[in-house]
Amino acid sequence: NPQLVKLRFESFIFSYIALDACLPLSRKKGIVLNHSKKYFIEEVCEEYDVHCPQWCKDIKKLRNLSLHQGLHLGEPLGFSVSSYQDKLGKHLPHNLPLSIQNLVCRMLVAIIGVDDKNYTRSTCEGRSRRLLRFDSHG
Repeated sequence: NPQLVKLRFESFIFSYIALDACLPLSRKKGIVLNHSKKYFIEEVCEEYDVHCPQWCKDIKKLRNLSLHQGLHLGEPLGFSVSSYQDKLGKHLPHNLPLSIQNLVCRMLVAIIGVDDKNYTRSTCEGRSRRLLRFDSHG
C-alpha cells in the first residue's frame, strides 16, 4: 500500500519493483524481448503500444544508486530534500513514484489484453483520472 510508505525513496523503490515485475509477466505471456533487461521498460511499452515517458531512461540510474549505493537523489537514503526535477532534470515529473505507478497500471492493462489505446497511450504524469474501457466499442 503506497500510503504506508513514509519516505520518498521507499515509494520510488516499491514503485520501481512493480514496474520491474512487468518484464516477467510479459515473458509469461509469450512475449520475446530482444534487448537486455537494461531496456525492458522501453521494450515492454513498445510491445504493448503503451506511452513510454522520456524519464524511463533516467529512473534506471536512480534505481541503481538507491539500491546498490544507498543514495537517493545524491543523498543517503532518507536524507534527500531535493526534488526529482532539481536533481535529475526538468523533464521528470514532480511526483515520480506516482508517475511510475501510473505507467505500471497502463502496462498491466495492456499485458492482460485490454485493448484501449486511449488509456494505454495516455500520459502517466499527474493525478488526472482516465477512463478505461474493457469493450472494443467506443
